Amino acid sequence: MGSGPSKCKSKETYEVEHESRKSTEEKASAPPPTESLIADRVITGKPAVHCYGCEVKFLPEICQTCIKKFWQLSSLHNDYLWNNYHKSQDSITKLQPQVNIVGEISNLVRQTRNELDKNFVSAIEGFSGAFGWFQGNPDPKAAKSFVIEFKNSGMYFWNRIRINDLDENQKIEIRKIKEEIDKIFRQLMEYSSSENQPASNEEPKAPKKVVEKEPVKKLEGKKWTIENAKGNWELQVEMDQRIHIISSTGGGSIKGKCNSISVDSCKKFNFELDSVVSQVEIINCSKVGGQVKNICPCLTIDSSSDVKFYVSKQSKNIEVVVSRAKDSMLLIEEEDDFAEYPIPEQFKIKYENKKLDVKHVDHI
Repeated sequence: MGSGPSKCKSKETYEVEHESRKSTEEKASAPPPTESLIADRVITGKPAVHCYGCEVKFLPEICQTCIKKFWQLSSLHNDYLWNNYHKSQDSITKLQPQVNIVGEISNLVRQTRNELDKNFVSAIEGFSGAFGWFQGNPDPKAAKSFVIEFKNSGMYFWNRIRINDLDENQKIEIRKIKEEIDKIFRQLMEYSSSENQPASNEEPKAPKKVVEKEPVKKLEGKKWTIENAKGNWELQVEMDQRIHIISSTGGGSIKGKCNSISVDSCKKFNFELDSVVSQVEIINCSKVGGQVKNICPCLTIDSSSDVKFYVSKQSKNIEVVVSRAKDSMLLIEEEDDFAEYPIPEQFKIKYENKKLDVKHVDHI
């Protein structure tokens, strides 16, 4: 028997305490910033880049070490942006941990002993440079171009990894790693494009007269930049050169064999190329046509519409990576003509045998 009646809590007291405990638990277990929060945080001035990554245990040890450092670099970058360190007075000091990891990844390149290790680690080293997008030209277009340049640098080595020499577990890991890296780069390109857009509380002003930008055609180091071009032009290239075509119309002809080609924010633009070592990338474009005469191992189409790409017989085994592409088509050379293959826009997904079975929905 008790010494006296117990005091019961009122319903109101119980609900207040329950909500307090719930709030405390949610804060303690809150996950890192996710993709869905990015728009809100850009608007409110609190940036976020989602941390991606996947477990790796079947690739060689040096590859595992390298990709773990890359995931760590992505996480540190996320923290750097989340705390607005890139806008603080001690931004250089706060950046040092990322600089250290990039240096560690570069040191791993010298420790590689075979073709797989060398290409994998060199690709990750190339990708790593993109995390410095905010240190150069503050113009959003320049920051985005910076990210694309380092992605292409990494892809040069990534496309040299011989998938057929790997066992099944390693093939699965390579594909998963590439998926995660692609997600990181999509985030970086979106964020670098919006990060430096100035917020303003001023009243709207009368629209200014649009000044037509001067066309640019220049070679800096090993990078050709073609910007605001109109009409037809021709460019002679070398194998170690990268081509970046921006905001252009008309047509271009790229003679010779180059490292990579990026076509960004172009409309009503057609281009042809002889050969490319790494890939052709078409981003944020509409009504663009391309044709490879000889070799193109990889084509990427991202956030674009009405793209038609003609593929030679030599490149019929081309790998195509598509994200948010609409009304686009591959035309594969067969005998004396080109066969049309629409790029799927819709997919039907079914969960079966503990995995997702994905099938595209044919165009009607």
